[in-house]
Amino acid sequence: MKISMKKIVATAVFTVVVILGCLFLIRPEKEQDGEVVKITERSGRFYPVAVHVVNETGIYELQRTEDGGTVIPKLGEAAINDGLADSLFYDMQAMESLGVAQKDKKNLVNFGLKNPKAEVSLRSEEGQELILYLGNKSPLDEGYYLSTNRSDDGVYLVDTYYGEGILRSLESYRNLQLIDFVYESDYNDLESFEISGKHRISLAFKNTVDGFVMTQPIKYMCVPNELLVNLLSPLVHLKADEYLGKMDKVGTGLEVPDYTINMNYRGKDIAILVGGEIGEKRYLAIDGQDDLYTIAAESLEFLKLDYRQAIGSSLYFRTIAQAETVMVEVQEKTYEFDILPKKQEYPAKYGEKEISSLDFVTLYNKIIGMPLLNKLEETPMGDPEMVITVTLADGREDVVTLTKINEREYAVDVNGRCEFSTLASAVESIREKLVML
Repeated sequence: MKISMKKIVATAVFTVVVILGCLFLIRPEKEQDGEVVKITERSGRFYPVAVHVVNETGIYELQRTEDGGTVIPKLGEAAINDGLADSLFYDMQAMESLGVAQKDKKNLVNFGLKNPKAEVSLRSEEGQELILYLGNKSPLDEGYYLSTNRSDDGVYLVDTYYGEGILRSLESYRNLQLIDFVYESDYNDLESFEISGKHRISLAFKNTVDGFVMTQPIKYMCVPNELLVNLLSPLVHLKADEYLGKMDKVGTGLEVPDYTINMNYRGKDIAILVGGEIGEKRYLAIDGQDDLYTIAAESLEFLKLDYRQAIGSSLYFRTIAQAETVMVEVQEKTYEFDILPKKQEYPAKYGEKEISSLDFVTLYNKIIGMPLLNKLEETPMGDPEMVITVTLADGREDVVTLTKINEREYAVDVNGRCEFSTLASAVESIREKLVML
């Protein structure tokens, strides 16, 4: 039997009309006063001090403490993601509707509110209670439908952000950051740290007046910004990907870890253990605790850092703002510069002559830009060809001595420690710039 084209078109049009009609029926009406509704505080101030959540992931409760903190009884003594917990309390108080889908509670099944996805009981500091019910997402994905236990409430449409907050799991509130590090000033609380492993030379650092100084495998200053990027930042921001629970560490490689990070932070000794691989992740634990985590192996690349990379791109480094005078002795000639800082510029006085900021900064950058070439097996004999003395603003002096080894390299002695060589071309570059001044 043939079906005419007119019937096919008519059927298609009818189907579209029905679908659009269904969508229209459950799209929110605009509020009569043209304003959004503050759902929790519709009838006045409501500051929640307890949020009891029942959703597809389980049941849990967040409780405010007298000092403004948060406890989650089901997480026990575990650290809590305070920022996420704070946002839930704030969002439950400040939640606003995008519109009203229905002014009464009829046909709740249309909105997924007959058997809601989640139920949230809010308790205020005055002892009042309000229950929120979360339904389905709207057909056009504008947000979630939500209702309350108030008899005069209908069905609201709320932003997806609020719905996803209500649907979070208990575990999402567990703080997976292994070190309580929040502010840049917290670096000052890191007294020392050491990275050791089965197949690597141990690296150790101590926080001093000059910042973090390497103490193992050798004692040496580091380029601060490079150490921050390459080692310090990934260390203090170390965050697990997944919490596995309180488990026996047998079979995880944590009994004899591949890497161990020992640190003294805020006066406490902390040891982070890195175990065997599990796919593209590794097992992770804090020594003395039975909590087990996993972390992406790529997040641990900093543990492979070579000690020469940790020192940085220069064998001697002080910022120009730290320096007050610079004296360079080249064979029988001496160059003495008094730095004259002016806002963000650093001109210098050389005898009766004033050197422009551009020229002096160029010279200074060459002094602090001598790259590490080789580790020296022995201290070279012979007289130095160049001695650089930098007097710091606090009165201390750094003495950098450069002794020629061969046509390609010079030994670099910094404050009595001669560990490495640099390129002869780097030393020659300093000499050439001095002659030009």
